[in-house]
Amino acid sequence: MATVVSFVNTKGGVGKSFLSVHLAVWLFDKGQRVALIDADDQQTSARWLLGVADHAVEVIALKAVSEDQRSNELRHLINALSSKTDFVIVDTKGNAGLSTSAAVIKSDVACVPLQASAADLWPIENALSTIRLSQEARAGLPQTYLILNQTSDTDVVAREVRRQAETFGVPIAQTNVKRLHAYRNATGLRIVVTRLNDRIGRSAANRLDKLFDELIGPHIADTQEAIHE
Repeated sequence: MATVVSFVNTKGGVGKSFLSVHLAVWLFDKGQRVALIDADDQQTSARWLLGVADHAVEVIALKAVSEDQRSNELRHLINALSSKTDFVIVDTKGNAGLSTSAAVIKSDVACVPLQASAADLWPIENALSTIRLSQEARAGLPQTYLILNQTSDTDVVAREVRRQAETFGVPIAQTNVKRLHAYRNATGLRIVVTRLNDRIGRSAANRLDKLFDELIGPHIADTQEAIHE
Protein backbone atom coordinates (compact mmCIF):
# COMPACT_ATOMS: atom_id res chain seq x y z
CA MET A 1 0.00 0.00 0.00
CA ALA A 2 1.18 3.49 -0.84
CA THR A 3 2.15 6.14 1.68
CA VAL A 4 -0.26 9.06 1.23
CA VAL A 5 1.19 12.53 1.83
CA SER A 6 -1.06 15.60 1.76
CA PHE A 7 -0.15 19.28 1.80
CA VAL A 8 -2.82 21.12 3.75
CA ASN A 9 -3.62 24.67 4.76
CA THR A 10 -6.88 26.58 4.63
CA LYS A 11 -4.91 29.64 3.45
CA GLY A 12 -3.69 29.90 -0.13
CA GLY A 13 -0.26 31.03 -1.30
CA VAL A 14 1.74 29.26 1.41
CA GLY A 15 3.66 26.80 -0.80
CA LYS A 16 1.46 23.69 -1.02
CA SER A 17 1.81 23.30 -4.79
CA PHE A 18 5.53 24.10 -4.73
CA LEU A 19 6.20 21.42 -2.13
CA SER A 20 3.82 18.88 -3.71
CA VAL A 21 5.52 19.05 -7.11
CA HIS A 22 9.02 18.96 -5.67
CA LEU A 23 8.29 16.06 -3.35
CA ALA A 24 6.70 14.06 -6.19
CA VAL A 25 9.72 14.49 -8.49
CA TRP A 26 12.20 14.01 -5.63
CA LEU A 27 10.58 10.66 -4.80
CA PHE A 28 10.50 9.63 -8.47
CA ASP A 29 14.21 10.44 -8.80
CA LYS A 30 14.81 8.10 -5.84
CA GLY A 31 13.20 5.23 -7.73
CA GLN A 32 9.74 5.40 -6.16
CA ARG A 33 6.44 4.92 -8.01
CA VAL A 34 4.60 8.19 -7.47
CA ALA A 35 1.21 9.72 -8.24
CA LEU A 36 0.19 13.33 -7.63
CA ILE A 37 -3.46 14.30 -7.17
CA ASP A 38 -4.20 17.99 -7.62
CA ALA A 39 -7.29 18.71 -5.51
CA ASP A 40 -6.98 22.50 -5.85
CA ASP A 41 -9.36 24.34 -8.17
CA GLN A 42 -6.45 26.28 -9.69
CA GLN A 43 -4.65 23.03 -10.69
CA THR A 44 -1.24 24.69 -10.32
CA SER A 45 0.66 21.54 -9.42
CA ALA A 46 -0.92 19.48 -12.23
CA ARG A 47 -0.10 22.08 -14.89
CA TRP A 48 3.39 22.59 -13.48
CA LEU A 49 4.27 18.90 -13.33
CA LEU A 50 2.85 18.20 -16.78
CA GLY A 51 5.37 20.75 -18.08
CA VAL A 52 8.34 19.04 -16.42
CA ALA A 53 10.34 16.58 -18.55
CA ASP A 54 11.82 13.20 -17.67
CA HIS A 55 9.51 11.82 -15.05
CA ALA A 56 6.84 9.15 -14.82
CA VAL A 57 4.80 10.66 -11.99
CA GLU A 58 1.12 9.99 -12.64
CA VAL A 59 -0.64 13.36 -12.54
CA ILE A 60 -4.38 13.60 -11.92
CA ALA A 61 -6.49 16.71 -11.37
CA LEU A 62 -9.92 16.36 -9.79
CA LYS A 63 -12.71 16.82 -12.33
CA ALA A 64 -15.81 17.01 -10.14
CA VAL A 65 -17.39 20.39 -9.43
CA SER A 66 -19.19 20.18 -6.07
CA GLU A 67 -17.20 19.61 -2.89
CA ASP A 68 -19.20 16.48 -2.10
CA GLN A 69 -18.35 15.01 -5.51
CA ARG A 70 -14.71 16.11 -5.27
CA SER A 71 -14.40 14.46 -1.87
CA ASN A 72 -15.74 11.16 -3.21
CA GLU A 73 -13.56 11.38 -6.33
CA LEU A 74 -10.47 12.00 -4.20
CA ARG A 75 -11.15 9.06 -1.89
CA HIS A 76 -11.70 6.69 -4.83
CA LEU A 77 -8.53 7.91 -6.56
CA ILE A 78 -6.40 7.41 -3.46
CA ASN A 79 -7.78 3.90 -3.01
CA ALA A 80 -7.11 3.01 -6.65
CA LEU A 81 -3.60 4.48 -6.73
CA SER A 82 -2.51 3.00 -3.40
CA SER A 83 -2.34 -0.50 -4.86
CA LYS A 84 0.01 0.45 -7.72
CA THR A 85 2.25 3.20 -6.35
CA ASP A 86 4.65 3.70 -3.46
CA PHE A 87 3.57 7.29 -2.73
CA VAL A 88 0.45 9.34 -3.43
CA ILE A 89 0.92 13.10 -3.05
CA VAL A 90 -2.20 15.26 -2.59
CA ASP A 91 -2.13 19.02 -3.16
CA THR A 92 -5.25 20.36 -1.44
CA LYS A 93 -7.17 23.58 -2.02
CA GLY A 94 -6.42 26.78 -0.11
CA ASN A 95 -9.58 26.79 1.97
CA ALA A 96 -11.62 24.44 4.13
CA GLY A 97 -13.84 21.90 2.42
CA LEU A 98 -14.87 18.26 2.22
CA SER A 99 -12.08 17.43 -0.23
CA THR A 100 -9.45 18.76 2.16
CA SER A 101 -10.97 16.75 5.01
CA ALA A 102 -10.97 13.64 2.82
CA ALA A 103 -7.29 14.17 1.99
CA VAL A 104 -6.41 14.40 5.67
CA ILE A 105 -8.43 11.33 6.64
CA LYS A 106 -6.77 9.25 3.89
CA SER A 107 -3.22 10.49 4.61
CA ASP A 108 -0.34 8.88 6.45
CA VAL A 109 1.55 12.20 6.55
CA ALA A 110 0.05 15.71 6.55
CA CYS A 111 2.36 18.66 5.89
CA VAL A 112 1.12 22.14 6.78
CA PRO A 113 3.26 24.86 5.17
CA LEU A 114 3.05 28.42 6.46
CA GLN A 115 4.95 31.64 6.02
CA ALA A 116 6.50 33.69 8.79
CA SER A 117 3.62 36.01 9.62
CA ALA A 118 0.90 36.20 12.24
CA ALA A 119 -1.66 36.15 9.41
CA ASP A 120 -0.47 32.68 8.48
CA LEU A 121 -0.80 31.40 12.03
CA TRP A 122 -4.49 32.29 12.40
CA PRO A 123 -5.86 29.87 9.75
CA ILE A 124 -3.71 26.99 10.99
CA GLU A 125 -6.25 26.00 13.64
CA ASN A 126 -8.81 25.26 10.90
CA ALA A 127 -6.47 22.76 9.25
CA LEU A 128 -5.31 21.29 12.54
CA SER A 129 -8.85 20.70 13.84
CA THR A 130 -9.52 18.23 11.00
CA ILE A 131 -6.11 16.64 11.48
CA ARG A 132 -6.69 16.16 15.20
CA LEU A 133 -10.05 14.50 14.60
CA SER A 134 -8.39 12.08 12.19
CA GLN A 135 -5.57 11.38 14.64
CA GLU A 136 -8.05 10.53 17.39
CA ALA A 137 -9.87 8.06 15.14
CA ARG A 138 -6.80 6.58 13.42
CA ALA A 139 -4.33 5.99 16.26
CA GLY A 140 -2.32 9.16 15.63
CA LEU A 141 -2.48 9.30 11.82
CA PRO A 142 -1.68 11.31 9.89
CA GLN A 143 1.76 12.19 11.22
CA THR A 144 1.74 15.96 10.95
CA TYR A 145 4.45 18.58 10.48
CA LEU A 146 4.38 22.36 10.19
CA ILE A 147 6.81 23.67 7.55
CA LEU A 148 8.07 27.24 7.63
CA ASN A 149 8.24 28.53 4.05
CA GLN A 150 9.94 31.60 2.54
CA THR A 151 11.99 32.37 5.65
CA SER A 152 15.66 32.92 6.35
CA ASP A 153 17.62 31.18 9.08
CA THR A 154 18.15 34.51 10.89
CA ASP A 155 14.62 35.90 10.47
CA VAL A 156 13.48 37.28 13.84
CA VAL A 157 9.82 37.04 12.82
CA ALA A 158 10.32 33.41 11.76
CA ARG A 159 11.77 32.57 15.17
CA GLU A 160 8.76 34.18 16.85
CA VAL A 161 6.34 32.30 14.55
CA ARG A 162 8.17 29.06 15.34
CA ARG A 163 7.82 29.81 19.06
CA GLN A 164 4.10 30.54 18.76
CA ALA A 165 3.53 27.52 16.51
CA GLU A 166 4.88 25.25 19.24
CA THR A 167 1.71 25.98 21.21
CA PHE A 168 -0.27 23.99 18.61
CA GLY A 169 1.36 20.78 19.83
CA VAL A 170 2.41 19.77 16.31
CA PRO A 171 6.05 19.08 15.34
CA ILE A 172 7.70 21.82 13.30
CA ALA A 173 10.15 20.67 10.63
CA GLN A 174 13.68 21.60 11.64
CA THR A 175 14.46 22.47 8.01
CA ASN A 176 12.74 25.60 6.72
CA VAL A 177 12.32 26.61 3.07
CA LYS A 178 14.44 29.70 2.55
CA ARG A 179 13.54 32.79 0.52
CA LEU A 180 15.59 32.03 -2.60
CA HIS A 181 15.32 33.15 -6.23
CA ALA A 182 15.50 29.52 -7.36
CA TYR A 183 12.32 28.72 -5.45
CA ARG A 184 10.45 31.86 -6.54
CA ASN A 185 11.29 31.29 -10.22
CA ALA A 186 10.50 27.57 -10.26
CA THR A 187 6.77 27.83 -10.94
CA GLY A 188 7.01 30.28 -13.83
CA LEU A 189 9.88 28.40 -15.46
CA ARG A 190 8.30 25.00 -14.73
CA ILE A 191 11.53 23.65 -13.32
CA VAL A 192 12.18 21.40 -10.34
CA VAL A 193 14.80 22.82 -8.02
CA THR A 194 15.93 19.43 -6.69
CA ARG A 195 17.34 18.71 -10.17
CA LEU A 196 19.47 21.86 -10.41
CA ASN A 197 23.22 21.20 -10.60
CA ASP A 198 24.87 24.62 -10.81
CA ARG A 199 26.49 26.04 -7.68
CA ILE A 200 23.61 28.27 -6.58
CA GLY A 201 20.93 25.82 -7.70
CA ARG A 202 22.58 22.93 -5.87
CA SER A 203 22.47 24.87 -2.59
CA ALA A 204 18.71 25.39 -3.05
CA ALA A 205 18.29 21.73 -3.99
CA ASN A 206 20.19 20.57 -0.91
CA ARG A 207 17.79 22.49 1.33
CA LEU A 208 14.80 20.62 -0.12
CA ASP A 209 16.69 17.31 0.02
CA LYS A 210 17.22 17.88 3.74
CA LEU A 211 13.57 18.80 4.33
CA PHE A 212 12.19 15.79 2.45
CA ASP A 213 14.64 13.42 4.12
CA GLU A 214 13.45 14.73 7.49
CA LEU A 215 9.75 14.29 6.68
CA ILE A 216 9.58 11.33 4.29
CA GLY A 217 12.91 9.51 4.58
CA PRO A 218 11.65 6.88 7.06
CA HIS A 219 8.73 6.03 4.74
CA ILE A 220 11.11 5.41 1.83
CA ALA A 221 13.03 3.00 4.03
CA ASP A 222 9.77 1.21 4.90
CA THR A 223 8.92 0.89 1.20
CA GLN A 224 12.33 -0.56 0.35
CA GLU A 225 12.11 -3.06 3.23
CA ALA A 226 8.69 -4.21 2.01
CA ILE A 227 10.09 -4.79 -1.50
CA HIS A 228 12.87 -7.03 -0.18
CA GLU A 229 10.62 -9.13 2.08
